[in-house]
Order: sequence, then structure tokens, then C-alpha cells
Amino acid sequence: CKFNVGTSASFYTVTSGNETIWTSKDCILNTPRSDTIMSLPPGQELQASSSDWERVRSSSSGCTIGDGQAVVSAGGASYHLKVEVNGVISDNDVQFVLN
Repeated sequence: CKFNVGTSASFYTVTSGNETIWTSKDCILNTPRSDTIMSLPPGQELQASSSDWERVRSSSSGCTIGDGQAVVSAGGASYHLKVEVNGVISDNDVQFVLN
């Protein structure tokens, strides 16, 4: 099937409990987005581009320290990462701890 895996359709979200802490959707407000259409056979894995997280919250006003966003807790705080590509959200999330 053909699938858009470009920056216009690939997003990362960091949560803690039921709260969204940061989403890459807030990071691309003033950045050009691109489409990358690929033909993917069933079951094929594809490496995604990375997205930088500065350990801050995101909002409609941005997603970086430079945007004035609040720093999140570390010291053993637990967070979860989910990925969305072309409207498909990962079934599983990845838990990580900030020390």
C-alpha cells in the first residue's frame, strides 16, 4: 500500500498518565512540512526520522525552551512515547524515565 511517511504525517507524542506533555505537532507550526509517499509491503518495518525533545512541555505557542515552554520533571519521572504516521497511531508506547 502507499503510505505518507513525511513530516506532514509523522508525529511523536510524550505523555505522563493521561496528560499530553509534548507533541511534535506543536513544533512544526512555522516549519514547512513535506510528504514522502512510499510503497510499503505488509509487515515491513521502516526506520523513522528522529524528533528532538528539549524536556519541555509543548503548546500552540511552541515546543522549545526558546519558545518559553516549561521544563518537565526529571529525577526519575516516567513518560511514554507514542508515534503517529499517516493517521495510524502506534498500538504500543515506549516508557522511559528521566533521571
